[in-house]
Amino acid sequence: MDTALIFLGVVVLATATPVSLADGAMRYRALNTLLLRGTDTKMQYSFIGPLFSAPLWYLGGVVKTHWWWVGRFNLIVFVLGLLAFWLIFKRDLEAGIVRKFILLLIAASMFPAHLIYYYGDVFTAVLVGTGLAAVMVRRKQAAWAAVVIGVANTPATLGGLALVIGKRILDSRRLRYVLVGIGALVLIIGETWIRRHQFIDRAYLNSHGYKTLAPYSGRSGFGYPFAFGLISILFSFGKGLVFFVPGLLLPVRRALQRVSAEMWRLYLLWLLFVAGLVLVYSRWWAWQGGGFWGPRFFLLASIPASMALAVRIHRPSSKALPNLLVMAILALSIWVGINGAVYSRARLRLCRTNHFRLEELCFFVPEFSVLWRPFAYGKDTITPHDFAFIAFALVVFLRMAAPLVKASVSPSRAGWARARADYFRLSAWRP
Repeated sequence: MDTALIFLGVVVLATATPVSLADGAMRYRALNTLLLRGTDTKMQYSFIGPLFSAPLWYLGGVVKTHWWWVGRFNLIVFVLGLLAFWLIFKRDLEAGIVRKFILLLIAASMFPAHLIYYYGDVFTAVLVGTGLAAVMVRRKQAAWAAVVIGVANTPATLGGLALVIGKRILDSRRLRYVLVGIGALVLIIGETWIRRHQFIDRAYLNSHGYKTLAPYSGRSGFGYPFAFGLISILFSFGKGLVFFVPGLLLPVRRALQRVSAEMWRLYLLWLLFVAGLVLVYSRWWAWQGGGFWGPRFFLLASIPASMALAVRIHRPSSKALPNLLVMAILALSIWVGINGAVYSRARLRLCRTNHFRLEELCFFVPEFSVLWRPFAYGKDTITPHDFAFIAFALVVFLRMAAPLVKASVSPSRAGWARARADYFRLSAWRP
């Protein structure tokens, strides 16, 4: 059943219409200009991801259109990433855990919201996530190349790579992992030099946003107060990781170590990479990822969060209370998937008025945040794709909740029987 649901989920995702917006539109124009005219528009974003989508651009010259194919680049990368996870884990993990992990990535993560846009976050998250998995589980040292390419596509992720490299050096007592960081730096600097004749791209250091109600808005580069950025990234209603990847809150050390020692080490590397992202972006003026749906820069966090949920669902506790906690986190994760697939295009006008003067409301006030505003504002139209994804996600929720309910009911029945025998048997009472 899980395999059929996976195929169904991919089909449902494929029926969504890609959107060219903001950073994605800039990337597409740059790719179009390069392949049509042979000139670089000098956009501020890395060209590594767009270059990997060039074959789709050429295919668009034969079938459909250039945008029809390029706009589906992130969907294709995601599906290939799911296939890669299956091939990496199938020998070392129980098939049920792998299938649940893949299903949760499709239905209960931040990925559905990202797949309709031509942004660079999916490319980075998939390459880093699968690359680390191949290195740790299958011991494929060549997979570090995927990690290096993914990091070079988003240079700010160097912070996450630094923590991963540090962990590997400490665990192995070998300095050779420094070469991975050097490789990423060489690729980043090489692209910057070829395109701009600079060693460091100053575009990010000089960029800034609008002055809003927030006292530290309008600052450039990495001028945001670290403490406020950290708290906002973790706990803000419109961008907080606590709400968008709640699976990270689950304790899974014992469960993963029972699966395999390599899985626990891989999980730690995923978490360290996310921690590095949090440390870097806490100082960035656009820590929130702008008007994009949810915590845009932290898409990779969906991978360890989905793995944690998959393991806890596949091996539920014998006690009802922990299973209820897992079920609550599962429900919130499913809502994140539905919200991203259905409501990510609905942009609250209030967030953009008066040069984004009130934008902070969308980051911090529950009624205006992307996760909760559907309950206050609803949605003008529900498309057939919206209905299809909602139905698919609800089926996945029921499928995932079933083992948790089953594991909780049996101990509850036994406990109720003991309580009835102890407290409701009249002969046991004394004056």
